[in-house]
Amino acid sequence: MVSVSALAKVTDDMSVKTPPILSPYNLTQEQIATLDMDVPILDIWEGAMNRNIVEVFGAIDVNASPQQLWDIMKNCELQLQIISNMTRCEIQKQDVAAGWDERVQVLKIGRFLPRVKSKFRSEYTPYRTIKITRTGGDLSVLDGIWSLSSTHDNQTRIAYRARLKPKLPVPRKLMQKATRKDMPAILMNLRDLAENRNTQTQPSDTSPHTTTSTTRPMP
Repeated sequence: MVSVSALAKVTDDMSVKTPPILSPYNLTQEQIATLDMDVPILDIWEGAMNRNIVEVFGAIDVNASPQQLWDIMKNCELQLQIISNMTRCEIQKQDVAAGWDERVQVLKIGRFLPRVKSKFRSEYTPYRTIKITRTGGDLSVLDGIWSLSSTHDNQTRIAYRARLKPKLPVPRKLMQKATRKDMPAILMNLRDLAENRNTQTQPSDTSPHTTTSTTRPMP
C-alpha cells in the first residue's frame, strides 16, 4: 500500500502533497476561482533538472461522490471513453486485495508523434488516491498520482499531478502542446461521465413546475 507520506490530497488550504519524486503544487486563488466556475485548470512546465521532462498538473470539480468516481477511474473499458485518443487499455496483473494492478495503455498523441505505449503499476487507496509508477513501455519517465477530495460546496475535486518523458527524441514543445490539448478534454470527459451516471441514479422529480437547465462554461 502507499505510505501516508506519498499520498496526494487537494485541500482547502490550496496545498497538494505529492510523492517525493513529484514537486508539490499549490493552487492559486485565481485557479480556485476558475474551478468554482466549473472550468478545469491545467498547468504544464519543464522539469527543473531535465528540460525534456514534461511536468503536469490538472484539476476539475465534479458533482459526484468519490465513491462514484472511483469505479469509473479504475475501469479500463471506460478509460477508452474518457481518453479519446487511447486505442488500448489492458490490465495484465492485479491483486485486488492488496490494492494494485499493472496496466498497458496505448495512446495516439498527435499527427506528428508516434503512438505511445505506457506500462505502469497503479496503487489504490480507496476513494482517495491512485499512484502511478512506470514499469516499462515507451516512456522513460512516468510518475503520477490522481487524488480525490471534497470541496467546500460538497463537490469532489479531482487532481492529477504527473511527470513524463518519452524514450524517443520527441521535441518537448510537441509533447507540451499535445498534453495541453488532451488533458482538459480528459478531465471534462471524466466529469461528464460521472455526472451523467449520478443523474441517472437519482430519483426524478415529476413536478410540472420544476425545470432544470445547466450550461457549463468552456475552459
